[in-house]
Amino acid sequence: MSTPTNYKTADWNAYELLAETAPTSITWASRGGDGSGKSHFACTAPTPIFVAGFDPYGMQRVAREVRHGKEIRIGRYGFNCAEHGEARSAVSAAAEAIWNRFVADYRTALKYMSGNGKAHRQRGTILWDREDLAWELLRYASFGGQKNDGSKTAALDYGDLNAEYVSLIQEARAAGVNLGLLQGLTANWVAKFDPNKGKMVNYEIGTKPDGFKKLADHVDITIDHRWDAELKEYTVRFQKFPNKEQKDQEYPNVTFVDMATFAYPDTTEEEWR
Repeated sequence: MSTPTNYKTADWNAYELLAETAPTSITWASRGGDGSGKSHFACTAPTPIFVAGFDPYGMQRVAREVRHGKEIRIGRYGFNCAEHGEARSAVSAAAEAIWNRFVADYRTALKYMSGNGKAHRQRGTILWDREDLAWELLRYASFGGQKNDGSKTAALDYGDLNAEYVSLIQEARAAGVNLGLLQGLTANWVAKFDPNKGKMVNYEIGTKPDGFKKLADHVDITIDHRWDAELKEYTVRFQKFPNKEQKDQEYPNVTFVDMATFAYPDTTEEEWR
């Protein structure tokens, strides 16, 4: 391994000193089925809010009183591969055009919010509705399908996609902008040996978050959402969570400000509005 020629000139004082204060923004993943309250919760986040609508009209299902009086802007990035024929090149080109438009809009929103000049800590919120559809779109743009069929290095082909995807999430952190990633659910299958059939058989054992598999590694908080039909209210359960005393606890009618002050008890509600 070669040694950098200028290593002796490095200035220790030039390195950033890790701050002891709480973060100024939060990146979270909301997971749940349709009607579980993901979008309802997201609309309680600080405004302005920019919605990257991969489910183009999903936010219109949110109760009007939650959206009322808030500056919520939306970009629509719906994609239907069936509209572009069977040729992978055509599907890829169509998906890539939509993906590139999303990335440009996303960075425009980040630039606006990070320079919004507010006196308090928050600088707005961006939502990906839904994250699993965003990940799907990127794969269509890259492969013309959900995977690179026929590739001898299929697993390696995701390296560039993973890096691009994670870097977009990190851009929100760098800008100090809240980022909410809304995920649907998909069936969770496991393979077990069936002695009666004498072979491995797939069994469905519930559900799991759909979308980018490593998303939980790159967000501050993960939340499971559900609608409690008996109590007639939305509930949340914190999974990955900075404040371990609140982890795995279920709470009703939680807002973004509630989540932020639960996560960072040394902060005030006003700091997160």
